Amino acid sequence: SSYYGGMFDAFTDSTLIFSTVLFLYLTGHINALLLALLVAPKIITFFLLTFLHKAEYKPTIFSRLSSVFFYISIPIFLLEISSLLEYTLVIIIYVLSVIHWGHLLKTRFNLKF
Repeated sequence: SSYYGGMFDAFTDSTLIFSTVLFLYLTGHINALLLALLVAPKIITFFLLTFLHKAEYKPTIFSRLSSVFFYISIPIFLLEISSLLEYTLVIIIYVLSVIHWGHLLKTRFNLKF
């Protein structure tokens, strides 16, 4: 995939995530805490990419999996299946995001761990 394709993919994922989370909040399917929890990983990733990687973005399997689990969570929130399942999905999204952030830091500073 090309650089611009990767950037466009990240942009469309982020746009869909922000609009969906806002919709879920405005319709009362999630509370303000979940709103903040679901939006924060994308904001943190944006700042890491903006200030550390400048024009070099390479999505990892972890960032892609984080998006997949977010997309899985949408019907769970809409159908209000289980709070435990909802928070479990949020935790999975955060774990995958933290691994992705670690990879971004590792590649930026040439760390070996």
